[in-house]
Amino acid sequence: MVSFALAAILLLAPAGRPKPSAPVRVLVDSIHAHNFLRLGPDHDPFSYHTAYGLRRAFRALESQGIRAQEATSGHIDDARLAGVRALFINLVSADLPAFGVAEIASIKRFVLRGGGLFIITDHSNCYYHAHKLAPLMEELGIRVTTETAAERGPLTLGAGNGWFVAVDFPRHPVTEGLRAIALQTGGTVDDRWAVARTTARAWGDQWTSHPFGEGDTPGHYGNWKQDPGERNGPLGVVAARTLGKGRIVVAADQNMLGDPYFRYADNGRLWLNAMAWLCREPRYAAPVAFTRAIGPRVAAYEEYRASLWGNSGRTGLFNLFAALGRHVPLFAAADLPEAPDLILFAHDGYILPEAAADAVVNHLRRGRPLVILGRAKAPGSLARTLAARLGEPRVSDESGNRVATYPRGGRVVTLKALDALRNPRLAPPERKPTEEQRVLVDALLVLMRDEMARTAARRPEPR
Repeated sequence: MVSFALAAILLLAPAGRPKPSAPVRVLVDSIHAHNFLRLGPDHDPFSYHTAYGLRRAFRALESQGIRAQEATSGHIDDARLAGVRALFINLVSADLPAFGVAEIASIKRFVLRGGGLFIITDHSNCYYHAHKLAPLMEELGIRVTTETAAERGPLTLGAGNGWFVAVDFPRHPVTEGLRAIALQTGGTVDDRWAVARTTARAWGDQWTSHPFGEGDTPGHYGNWKQDPGERNGPLGVVAARTLGKGRIVVAADQNMLGDPYFRYADNGRLWLNAMAWLCREPRYAAPVAFTRAIGPRVAAYEEYRASLWGNSGRTGLFNLFAALGRHVPLFAAADLPEAPDLILFAHDGYILPEAAADAVVNHLRRGRPLVILGRAKAPGSLARTLAARLGEPRVSDESGNRVATYPRGGRVVTLKALDALRNPRLAPPERKPTEEQRVLVDALLVLMRDEMARTAARRPEPR
């Protein structure tokens, strides 16, 4: 029986107008994997797995009109998959149930009939995910590896080999428009369908195991050196293939899409591209709606070959990037986004490529602020570029910070805080900050918000 409310809507709807389409639904498997999509009062926001949850990734989908629903108990079967566009399987864990034969059959049928499937793997045999996924992946015709993607400089993000930037993208809808994605110790995928790869300098570091797993950590790392028989790069780190009428994406690193790194490089765009392709909704690949929905945005300029914001080493600013990202929508990339509310530079020593220089000048011409964390020993072209295009600035001192106000642009505030904000001085995402560390981050947040508020209080921008 049609309800009275629904009947009224149908009667009042103009003739010929198409009926609203049903929302696109994605099923999230929280039976075989931990997801932490919603945090309850008992969750510690600074525990590792909570801190690296995929809440930002799924909020991005929701802002595009995709509805995620979790399966938290029982089994994945045909009934659960009915009406679903895609199934999301996060990094599976040894403490949760294995996939049953019937579940594997249902998932395969779902894909063959046109469904989308997104699977996250990781380095080596972390949490025994490779062994747990092997029966499902075999049915899907996808090889499982037990190695870590280990890269050599200059695209490494720190002193180790596991954090690095990938810039090799064979043409595919999943990688449309990507310039770089970054991994935090990830694995490899089946190279036959790789759409993102390491450089040729990389190698596949095989996991080291002992009988019965005695003495091994849940991560099952290798030895971080290339031994005889270990594969040479380039190695796939993201794969995309079709199977029957369906589509499958495999990403070999969970942290790449976790909250601290989702807004670094093109990681977030990779997620949107992949889900758009799997759901057969190309419009979801455009990140514009997502970035507009989250409010004021801060863009941090990054150079991947001399990284700071994504760098886990002693000189890096990754801990600051993650800490600020808990409070403001902070994006770090070499390509500055359109019309951010504030731009952050780690220092003033960059020699900017033309596109980045144009973006900074246009930003200041809108009257919007630029904050620089510290002075470089060898100043770059930034100050000369700004003076040449915007005129010589009026320089003043405000609370110990150097403030340059340009006659045809906004303010550039340069601090002396860079060394105090590097990784050794601040807590990583998985550790609660001390009071001293919190004060350092809060002081920078207050300054950034004050600068954005100053801009908002000015007259409207000319059209």
